[in-house]
Amino acid sequence: MKLLFQLSITLLLIIPVSVKAQKAYNAVAYIANVKGKSVKLILADGYLAASKITISKGKMQKTIVFLPESGVPDEGGKLKFIQASLPSEYFIADGLKESFENLPVIIKASYHTQGRVISVQFKKREH
Repeated sequence: MKLLFQLSITLLLIIPVSVKAQKAYNAVAYIANVKGKSVKLILADGYLAASKITISKGKMQKTIVFLPESGVPDEGGKLKFIQASLPSEYFIADGLKESFENLPVIIKASYHTQGRVISVQFKKREH
């Protein structure tokens, strides 16, 4: 019994075990420019809750992350992206759905900040 146990342990250490988790979505990058600031949308096609918008602000290029308020868009395809530290500043992306057969080249959004609404067009980044 002891020999069998030692053999099992030895085999586990010698035989490489690789476990590869399958990705449930495809992350696609979109970029935009808002008042000279770089804005990036990572669209998680197949699992919108994993999507995010990042914007670089200030001279130190501090990155602010906006996450989906809910994991699914409303019936009109709108999805709100918020940041926890400043809820009055947010994005609303339009025309989204959980999964696309053909990814859009442009995703329209609105950026709500300091009482203003700024139109944004995210363009699909080509590799």
